Amino acid sequence: MPSVSQETFTQQNTSENKSRRQSSSPKKTPENINNTKSSGIDKLQNEQRSLTDAFKQFSKLSDEILNSYSHLEEKVEALNDELEVVSRQRIEEYEQKKALAQRLQGLLSILPAAVIQLDTAGRVTDFNPVAETLLNTRLKQRSWFEIVSDSFELNQTDGIEARLKDGRHLHVTTCPLPHDKGQLIVLTDVSDMHQLKVRVDRNKRLATIGKSMASLSHQLRTPLATALLYVSHLQNKSIPQAQKQDMARKLQNRLENMNRQIDDMLLFARGGLEMASQFSVLDWFCSIETQISEMLNQQQIEGKFKLQVAPEDMIFINQHALDEALFSLVSNACEAVSHRQSKLIEILLKSTAVNSTNPAVLIQVTDNGEGVCQSVQSELFDPFISSKTRGTGLGLAIVHTVITTAKGQVSWRNLDEGGAEFNLILPLVQELHKNMNALDCSFSASPAVANDDNSPL
Repeated sequence: MPSVSQETFTQQNTSENKSRRQSSSPKKTPENINNTKSSGIDKLQNEQRSLTDAFKQFSKLSDEILNSYSHLEEKVEALNDELEVVSRQRIEEYEQKKALAQRLQGLLSILPAAVIQLDTAGRVTDFNPVAETLLNTRLKQRSWFEIVSDSFELNQTDGIEARLKDGRHLHVTTCPLPHDKGQLIVLTDVSDMHQLKVRVDRNKRLATIGKSMASLSHQLRTPLATALLYVSHLQNKSIPQAQKQDMARKLQNRLENMNRQIDDMLLFARGGLEMASQFSVLDWFCSIETQISEMLNQQQIEGKFKLQVAPEDMIFINQHALDEALFSLVSNACEAVSHRQSKLIEILLKSTAVNSTNPAVLIQVTDNGEGVCQSVQSELFDPFISSKTRGTGLGLAIVHTVITTAKGQVSWRNLDEGGAEFNLILPLVQELHKNMNALDCSFSASPAVANDDNSPL
């Protein structure tokens, strides 16, 4: 049957395969069994040693990690301690600065001076309460130039003191802020001090006049007696008309002389402070140059004028008083050279500086006369002191009073080659808003940046 023969074939193949496997596999002898056991033990020992080494390495790394963590904990603890100390110090410093700021806030609030802070564009960024009260205008976020135009008399400033439109006098102090962040302006009301100084100076001059009443009476008595004599002659009908006209002319001269002396005394008493204004030095001299030239030409005196000033050089003084001061110096110089064969008077106007820092103008009058006599040198600027027979003694006193009242200086010296030199030094001033920028803190022309924090300082 086919099924029986197939099964028989399959069994034969299986038997053959078993026989071949048995014939090909090694025989398990005792020696082979021992070798197999030995290699397994070595392998286990190697694995055990590897595990032991790995465990040792792990233990070592664990110890290092523990040590590092311990050190890290110590550092963290130290840093926390330092942070706590620094934080405590910062808190203390903050509290101190806060207390200082509060004290400064209180001081600025009660300070009688106006404190105004400007940014680099010239706008008000901060101010104390007195500022708006003193200037009587709104300051918040306004341009300083606009405030100056609204509140100040621009032609009534000498560069140190400024005058408000209501007549009060303010002392001006400016200071640039660090890192070019703007400027600080401090305005102090010195009106009372200014008035007191004016009264004290006037009383001193009046006291001087009072002490010199005898000399003053003599100065007025002589021309008055002459005038009365001419009046009596004019009343005489027998005197010819031509002679009367000559007497009338002489009478007028005497009266003009008396009037001039009275004007000089009033000018000396007032000090030349009233009606002070700001004007150009060059324009001023050009306005009186013709009168001085005529004065010199009438007496046949050579005059030399040297003008070394700029048109923008401005001074602050009573112009009429300055005219009289220069005329007095020129008149004295004319008399000093009257006996010289060669007569020369030089007038120099020159821009200069006081103490090498403060700009000023020098007005110098030089002659080639005989110089100032020694007898009057020590009291040259005292009133009613004169070495001239027809002098009033008020000329140089007026010069000294007018110039010093305008915060100027007067000096003189006799020249080695003959003659005398008188020097008048007057401080130059600028417009008030230029004076506000005097400390190298120029404002840019860019628009101001708005500042939301406009609370008072």
